[in-house]
Amino acid sequence: MTTMLRRSDAKVVVWHGNPDTGTAQTGELYDLNADPRELVNLWDDPEHAQLRADMCAAVLDLQMWHEDRTAARVAPW
Repeated sequence: MTTMLRRSDAKVVVWHGNPDTGTAQTGELYDLNADPRELVNLWDDPEHAQLRADMCAAVLDLQMWHEDRTAARVAPW
């Protein structure tokens, strides 16, 4: 499963890992001002760690905003 968020200056694509298999969460991060054609993935670039954290936080905020609270609960807790 993936989630994508684009702002005027950045784009992030989060590949959601599967906790059951230990697959790591990874993704793509682009600086659209410097790289409008999205050719350089900055996800693992330490110089863009704060941008990645900010964009991932924005993705989480949007996911929480759009959560379907009418869905049946799977777990009893």
